[in-house]
Amino acid sequence: PKTLQFYQWGAKCWASSPLGTRLIAALEVDEVEHQLGEFLTTMERQSVLHLRRILSSALTAAARKRIVLMNAAHLARVPGRAQPPRVRTLRNGPEVMRAVRAAVSRSPLRHAYEIMLWTGMRPGEVLGLQAGDIKRESIDAATIAVRRSVKSRPAKSGTGPALSRWYIAGGKNEFSPREVAVAGSEAVLVLSQLIKGKGP
Repeated sequence: PKTLQFYQWGAKCWASSPLGTRLIAALEVDEVEHQLGEFLTTMERQSVLHLRRILSSALTAAARKRIVLMNAAHLARVPGRAQPPRVRTLRNGPEVMRAVRAAVSRSPLRHAYEIMLWTGMRPGEVLGLQAGDIKRESIDAATIAVRRSVKSRPAKSGTGPALSRWYIAGGKNEFSPREVAVAGSEAVLVLSQLIKGKGP
């Protein structure tokens, strides 16, 4: 439903703009860029980028049917200041592991961070783990069954501020619980210590 409302809003914006009376086959790149600039005077940049994406999707469909020869929205640029460079993503490895360990060494959740680094599990999935989900295979191999995830949804309490209501749901795919392999004697030792002497 939200997706439908979003596209209805986008279509309405374009239809009510000066370009709404133009044949899409006659749209020029500079016309679309000018209209995007007009949108920027009353909308956030992110909203204008969404509007360009909606028009671009429509023109892509039109190009498939040979109604238009080019996608003017795809070629158009959204005016405005240059975007800051993206944050460089570091590949998981020994350096990243050491940096994370140093940052969380005093945190009571340090083992949760390590499990996420070793396995790629999501925070909610790690918080939903139980001792019975971890199975040691050998001295340097173990498996973790991902059966549930801790999630939250906003909950309004009378006239007070919005609160979070926590609940347990399935993992990424509720219909097919998955198993995550853990390799390495150090990781297996930590997992073994976490479940030692604990019930299911």
